[in-house]
Amino acid sequence: MAENEIAITFEVLFELLRREKNRDELQELSPTIYMDLQQYVSEKTALKVRFDQAGNHMDAEKVSIQINNTEKLFAELNDRREKKILTLALYQSKSRHTKIQTKNMLPPEKELFTKVLELLMARKKAIATSRKEDIPEPQGIKSSGSQKVAHPEEQQPPSELPISADTDERTGDAGKEGSAGDALAAAAAAGKAAVVTTESAEGAERKDAKEVPGSEGPLLSLELLMDVPGFMGPEMDTYGPYALGQQVSLPLPIAELLLARGKAKRVEKSRSGPP
Repeated sequence: MAENEIAITFEVLFELLRREKNRDELQELSPTIYMDLQQYVSEKTALKVRFDQAGNHMDAEKVSIQINNTEKLFAELNDRREKKILTLALYQSKSRHTKIQTKNMLPPEKELFTKVLELLMARKKAIATSRKEDIPEPQGIKSSGSQKVAHPEEQQPPSELPISADTDERTGDAGKEGSAGDALAAAAAAGKAAVVTTESAEGAERKDAKEVPGSEGPLLSLELLMDVPGFMGPEMDTYGPYALGQQVSLPLPIAELLLARGKAKRVEKSRSGPP
């Protein structure tokens, strides 16, 4: 292409729009496309004026139609790219594990993406804050981390609490000779031990999962048995892609799904100290 040749024409613009329509990804454009389009329209407008001055109104009308069609094509191209950029910003606001690539965005488009993403994140933060403020603390319940402890008056009477044989041997004599307060404390401790020993396998697995600050639930450590492509979780968060042999920590529902489908195995961590 010669140096003085216009870089964009109606045919080039039509091809750019066709590619943008037929592909989901944001397509690469020349950084000078706005200036190139302005130059093209200016040249066509000057040509129309010359035709009018020469009395060649038919050719002038043809050039006018070309200018209008070019502007319509470029407007549609911009509309399609803006929709993709808004979708990418929404996707990024819900994903904490994937970084959206912006290399195919023009400078004004990157600015649009950044501002929309900031608005979405601010709205998401405001909603989370309002939800915390609107939910009152249940009466009679005190929170400590992720555990809730009831007041003593809400606990079962000592006579109804299950007492294990091991605890009975340690506290049997003390329960007979001690004060009523000592008997209540021993029975409550024994009840807690009995409940722990009767936990189901599913409850034990959830207990093994670690709670990570900033996450919305317990995480489970896995090792991938195959390549897993990126996917979206139930909370619209994006996970992956993951490679064979990679070790990751995932929310419990997603980890259980990968385990059930045979795509991962649990990472058993050694425990120090007495069992």
